[in-house]
Amino acid sequence: MFISIDQWKRALPSFFFVSGACLASHFAWSAGHYTTKTTYQPQQQQANYEPVPNGFVPIHTQLVARHGSRGLSGMKADVALLNLWRLAQQQNALTPLGEQLGPQLEKLIEVNALLGYGVLSSPPGYGNLSLKGVQEHEALAQRMVQRMPGLFAQIEDAAMTSSVPPIRVQHSGVNRAKDSAQSFVNSLVNQKPKLKPLIDSPTVDRFLLYFHRLNERQDAANKVSDQNAKTFKSSLAYQAYSKSVRVSSKVDSIQNSDDMRSAAKSVLSRLFKPAFLESLQNGKLSVSNTGKFSFKTKDGFYQAQLEGDGRTQIRTPIDALLALSSVYEIAPSLQHELGFDFDAYFTSSDAKVLAEANDAEDFYVKGPGIAEDEPVNHAIAEGLLKDFFEQIQKTNQSTLRAGASLRFTHAEIIVPFASILKIPALTQPLPLSQNYSYASSAWRGELIAPLAANVQWDTFRNSQGLLIVRMLYNEKETNFKPQCNSAKLHPQSFFYEFNALMTCYSAQ
Repeated sequence: MFISIDQWKRALPSFFFVSGACLASHFAWSAGHYTTKTTYQPQQQQANYEPVPNGFVPIHTQLVARHGSRGLSGMKADVALLNLWRLAQQQNALTPLGEQLGPQLEKLIEVNALLGYGVLSSPPGYGNLSLKGVQEHEALAQRMVQRMPGLFAQIEDAAMTSSVPPIRVQHSGVNRAKDSAQSFVNSLVNQKPKLKPLIDSPTVDRFLLYFHRLNERQDAANKVSDQNAKTFKSSLAYQAYSKSVRVSSKVDSIQNSDDMRSAAKSVLSRLFKPAFLESLQNGKLSVSNTGKFSFKTKDGFYQAQLEGDGRTQIRTPIDALLALSSVYEIAPSLQHELGFDFDAYFTSSDAKVLAEANDAEDFYVKGPGIAEDEPVNHAIAEGLLKDFFEQIQKTNQSTLRAGASLRFTHAEIIVPFASILKIPALTQPLPLSQNYSYASSAWRGELIAPLAANVQWDTFRNSQGLLIVRMLYNEKETNFKPQCNSAKLHPQSFFYEFNALMTCYSAQ
C-alpha cells in the first residue's frame, strides 16, 4: 500500500536521513545544471492565470506527467566510477578532493540499492521514486484540485451515475511511473475522499505511454487497432533512427568536442593526480561496472545483493566526466535519502559545458532533431495527441457531467509530445549544417522534461455547448502552435475553441 510523505519519513531506515534535512519548497529554483534530471517546480502561480471566461464551467481536465524524482535507473556509471576511484586509490593517485568521492559513491550505491524499501509498492532498488518524487506528484495533484475546484465538485456529485468511472488513470507499466500514479491518486483521495470510488483502476498502456520502446515480443499482440499499428510502426522507425549514424555522429561530435575535453581535464585534474590522468588519456587503463555488492536495511529484514554487468565502461577522460555527470545530476532527487550532492566536483562553467552536451544528445535522440529529416522523433506521439482530443470528446458526449484523464510516463514520451505540439520557441529542429548548442537553440532539457514534467489541458463548456481549452506546460499557461492562433478566443488569450484547435492539429 502506498503511504504518505510523513509515513515515508517515519518508515525509512535511519541511515537515509541527515540531521536538519527538510523539504525544499516546490518553488525553489535549482542553481545547478541538471538538464532532464532537474527536480520539479511549477513555472507559474495559479493566481496569475488568465480568468476563465464568463459563462464557462469546467467539464474535464487531463495530464500526461513524467514520473517524479528518482534514483539512478541502474547500477552503471556509479559503479564504473567507483572502480576508477578504487584504482586511483591503489596507485596513490587521488587528490584531497578526490579522496572524498569514493565514500560518497559507496553511499550513493547503497541508497539506490535499498530505495523504496518498506514504503513503495514496487520492489526496493535502482530506478525507484525518491521521497522527493512522491512529494512532487502529491503536490501536483493538490494544485490540480486547487485550480479546478468546480470540476472535482461536479465529479463528486456525479457519484456512480455511469458504469464508467469519471477519472481514468494510466501508466507505462514501469515501477516509477506506476508509483507516481499511485502517489497522485492518493493525494486526490486525501483531499477529496468521495473521489475514491470514482477513480478507475490504473491500467498499463505502452502504446500511449511507452511508445519509444515497443517491440514484437511484448507488444505485437496489442497492435490490433489502426492507431496502435501505426504507433508500433512509428516506434520501430524511431528506434532505428535514434541509433543511426546520422544521429550518433551529431552527438559524438558534440560530446567529444574541444570544450568537453577541456572540461574533462578541468574536473578530473581536481580529483586525480597527473600521471593517473595521463594513463587514462593514453588508453593505458580502463574500468567497467563490475563487482558484487550487498546491503542490508537498518531493521535487518531486507538485504539487497547486486552484481555489475560490466557493460558500462570508462576508457577515456570524457567517459569519466560523463560518469561523474550522471551522479551529479541525480543527487538532488535523492536529497532526503542521500543528504549530500556532488556539486563540489564541478565549477559552474564546467557543469554548463557538460549540461550542453547532455542536452545535445536528448535534442537529437528524443527531441526536435535535424530539420531535413523525417519527423520520426515526434511522429510516435501522434496517438497520445489524438487521445487528448478524444478524451475531451468522450466527456462532452457522455452522460457524465465531468471527468479527468491522468497519465504517468517518462521523459522519452514528454519530449516528443512537446515536439508534436510544437510548443512555441522551444521545439524547433536545427538544420543539418548547424550543431545544437545553447547559442543555436532555445531547447533545454530542464524546461521541456524535468522530473515530474507535465502537460495539462483544462476544458470548459458554456450553455450553448461551446468548448474551450487551455494548456499548461509545467503549470505555466502555454500557447499551442502558432498555426492555431485563429482558434484563440482573442489574440492575447490562452483559451482556444476546441473544434478549431482539433482541426488545426489534424491538418499537420
